[in-house]
Amino acid sequence: MIDGLSHRDFQRRARLALRRMTPLQRDVFLALQDEHLGYPALAHQHHVTEAEVRAAFAAALLVFTDEYDRPPSWWRRVLQS
Repeated sequence: MIDGLSHRDFQRRARLALRRMTPLQRDVFLALQDEHLGYPALAHQHHVTEAEVRAAFAAALLVFTDEYDRPPSWWRRVLQS
């Protein structure tokens, strides 16, 4: 799929990343992916400022990319061999 990851591995990493996000980060990340809401609408919906929504989205992207870039655990590498 992406950079040699299978679809299954990508989905597993995405689930792990979503679990590592705070509830606000997760809600903002998913809302911006699925819905066509902007930062002002999300800020109003979550009763926070627009800057907090932007910060939550940036933090969510960092969590997602950190999980994506993480090497597989040693036991997964052994099983894949």
